Amino acid sequence: MSLPRTQLEHWAVVAAIVDAGSHAAAARRLHRSPSTLSYSVDRLEERLGVALFERVGRRARLTDNGAVLLQRVRPLLEELARVERLARQMQRGWAAELRVVVDAAYPTDWLMAVLRDFSACHEVPHIQLEQVVLVGAEAVWGDEADLVISSSLPTRHLSRPLFRVGFMAVAAPGHPLLQGAGPLSETLLAQYPQVVTGDFSGTGREAGFLSPGPRWRVSSLTAARAAVRQGLGYAWLPRAEIEDDLAQGLLQPLPLAEGGCYHADLHLVLPGGPDCGPALQALVALFEEQARCIRARGRP
Repeated sequence: MSLPRTQLEHWAVVAAIVDAGSHAAAARRLHRSPSTLSYSVDRLEERLGVALFERVGRRARLTDNGAVLLQRVRPLLEELARVERLARQMQRGWAAELRVVVDAAYPTDWLMAVLRDFSACHEVPHIQLEQVVLVGAEAVWGDEADLVISSSLPTRHLSRPLFRVGFMAVAAPGHPLLQGAGPLSETLLAQYPQVVTGDFSGTGREAGFLSPGPRWRVSSLTAARAAVRQGLGYAWLPRAEIEDDLAQGLLQPLPLAEGGCYHADLHLVLPGGPDCGPALQALVALFEEQARCIRARGRP
């Protein structure tokens, strides 16, 4: 691979002239003299063998060829700016990669809102996000996760409480359990398949009420929700994840005599301890800020 004949700095000058509207305005913005900018453009055109600007009266206008080339180069300029910002953050002790493990009970929209706000303010090249089901978060406490959000408390690390998530027993309209009158009993539940979510990677552990009847065992809450919507069985699902399904009548609460709803408390764990780098501190602050807002609204 041969070295490029042009320099991104010269392309940045071209972009600045176009964005500012003139050589003089770009020179003021870049704190350089107009002659220095003209020299950069001349060198770039010489290396390319293509005219980038043409004179129209007293002003320089981008040529058609120049417009095409600049359009291709702009993403490179933006990426270089991100790389340089990241280098400045690394100089301050910013991590180049974060591994985040989150219990699947954490509402997905809320989780993605935190990551959106984080990425909007910081340059992090790699965030490895792993969503684990229920008790599955225990398996990563001894690994190299930087941040864990779990519905079960660790025994080797201190944790910070976040908020409580509500689960509701539901089934699809037309399910036999929704056709009768009066509250449902455990004996009646055992006659129909239950959709169970758990960690089946090796522990085989499941959580919540387990009917002695037939089961569909799935490894994600997304699969469990889809199975219940298709009428394969009933399940306890996070209320925040199924609000739209309940509003649209795609799922209905089971009329249980007791236990139709239960709650799970989510906790934030830092396996490496509280003395973490600025990137992880910023991410933790966003999770805690969101948790405060959720608690203040009284969301289950």
